Amino acid sequence: MNYNFSNFFHFTRNAEGCTPFMYAVKGRAYTAAMTLLDTVKRVSITKDSQDMDKANMLGMLYPTGSSLDNSPLHVLCCNDTCSFTWTGAEHINQVSAR
Repeated sequence: MNYNFSNFFHFTRNAEGCTPFMYAVKGRAYTAAMTLLDTVKRVSITKDSQDMDKANMLGMLYPTGSSLDNSPLHVLCCNDTCSFTWTGAEHINQVSAR
């Protein structure tokens, strides 16, 4: 069976308009995002040559007209990478003491 993953990635979006890749990045599911990125790269290779159809690839990752707040690059830059952990009522710093 030959599935057309390109159509799946182009037309699949959640209620916020995120593609599967955008949603994985937004949810910090980076392993899933890398798997989706690899899949998008594979299905973006044209049949005639080994060149990537970059417009098609970008359409599956971050389509034209998508919200700027959902840009994978923006989300990666703004994700909170807090070095603290919540332990009940106390907020403990995980940075080692000198």
